[in-house]
Amino acid sequence: VEPNRETFSCLKRSVEAGGFGKLAHLVNAAVSDNHNGECDFYVDERYSAMSKSLARPDVSALSSSPKSSYKVRCISIDGLLSEANIEKTGKFVIKIDVEGSEPLAFQGMKATLESAAGYQIFFEFHPDALKSCGHDPLKLAQHLLELQPDLIAEIQHEKKLKRISSLADFESIIHECLTTKEMWKDYTNRFLSKNAEL
Repeated sequence: VEPNRETFSCLKRSVEAGGFGKLAHLVNAAVSDNHNGECDFYVDERYSAMSKSLARPDVSALSSSPKSSYKVRCISIDGLLSEANIEKTGKFVIKIDVEGSEPLAFQGMKATLESAAGYQIFFEFHPDALKSCGHDPLKLAQHLLELQPDLIAEIQHEKKLKRISSLADFESIIHECLTTKEMWKDYTNRFLSKNAEL
């Protein structure tokens, strides 16, 4: 699922060139908490991977750099699986990189996570991007703990794994990300696993 029109076009060509057309279902949309809605997609001209979609845009939060925008379709993972006739009771591996819209993505797959036999989720945890999209990083952390996964781990930049077991662990990581002066250290990656082989 990819909202950026240019990136989606490249993705489509790459999938076709690699012969994966029968194995991949590509959707030109933004992942959110509502299905078949519409949201604003802000294109970061300097670095397309930092473009972001906002279902509830706060333009003032995006004023740090000029961005063009256009409307994109929003989908929820729950809705997408239903449309594709994929049972939510299976096991899933999900990768999320939505530049601060992770809380909406998690809300939009609530039914899937509740009914899945097991799942593993990889996602970027970027406190500043979350805040720029109007989300509280600590509330997302609390939600992740409430899912009661078997494991929450931080995948550190040195490719080391660090187990996260409490809100205090998240608070420490958020503080480090928001106060660092080192490039690319303002975010980390997360791994969640529940009822799935590690």
